[in-house]
Amino acid sequence: MDQQTLRDWMYRYNVEGIGGVFNRKPAGRKAQLSAEQKAKIAGLVEAGPDPDKDGVVRWRRIDLEKKTEALSGVTMHERTVGKLLPELGYVRLSTRPRRRLLKNFRLDRRREPADRCARQNRWKSGSRTNRASTSKAR
Repeated sequence: MDQQTLRDWMYRYNVEGIGGVFNRKPAGRKAQLSAEQKAKIAGLVEAGPDPDKDGVVRWRRIDLEKKTEALSGVTMHERTVGKLLPELGYVRLSTRPRRRLLKNFRLDRRREPADRCARQNRWKSGSRTNRASTSKAR
């Protein structure tokens, strides 16, 4: 700890008490979009794209990036748009995976006895001694 840090802590303790000694969250970067602009984007996502006007049938992040730049003049990266959507309350929806059709599957199918015996013997093979307790070959 350097002397300046200790001096800053003492000053904050004298002014604010014990609460002033705790680390504070840094200010960070200002938001790129205002609340009104975020509301516009939320309304745009909620309404969905117009295929004739927008040229797409569903919004992708890159499409929303271009639309945001056209509406508000703010250039955002595609990943930033992806972070903005959950902030606005939207989640990514994906299709439910389909299971392959099991045409030739029989529920009453059993394994061959040779397979079952081989599987059981595999677990029982080998000695039960620990590696450390075996004697070394001389």
